[in-house]
Amino acid sequence: WEAFGFSASVSPMASLNPILGKEAEETHEAIRQSVMAAPTGQLQLSGEAEVWLDGKSVTVGVPFDVTAGQHFLQWKAAGGEMQIRLIRVESGEARAIPVGPGAETFQTEDFGSGGVTLETKHWVMIGGGVAAITGGVLLALGAKAYGDYTNTEDPNELEPLKNKANLLFAAGGATAGVGVGALIAGPVFLSDGSPGIGLQWTW
Repeated sequence: WEAFGFSASVSPMASLNPILGKEAEETHEAIRQSVMAAPTGQLQLSGEAEVWLDGKSVTVGVPFDVTAGQHFLQWKAAGGEMQIRLIRVESGEARAIPVGPGAETFQTEDFGSGGVTLETKHWVMIGGGVAAITGGVLLALGAKAYGDYTNTEDPNELEPLKNKANLLFAAGGATAGVGVGALIAGPVFLSDGSPGIGLQWTW
């Protein structure tokens, strides 16, 4: 439930890969609908830094709406190291968050002890998760295009729909394959004995 809630707040329009099973798919969809139905929260960032929320660039000083739940917050000031926090935004909440020089001690959700520096092994797992979700979305779009192909009665649409479905299936399969491969490879990188980071699972 925690993992699905995190997924839904970070990417509310994404659906779960059907390969995980009907029960998981139905649970994820119920949580996703709950997240989307909840009033959004609002964030306003202050400071001097480049900032990303859930991997997307955001503008400092301008309030913006976010779905309720957990989110990845990253920022990098000129000449500084990447700072990463896991924040939780409550439904209807308005928050101001400092970023940039002087905000390194800012803590929110427990994302390890002290400031967090993600290493290559952690980025491999983050990238794998994003790629797996993206691949699942592309495969779902491919399935929809194939459904349109089998249902259309217009002979002029057959070839374009077939090509579209094949392209989406190929892209989705390749992207999902890379993502799953990265997720499988991630634990191998943890064999160096370094501490894991807890996000409802052990990295």
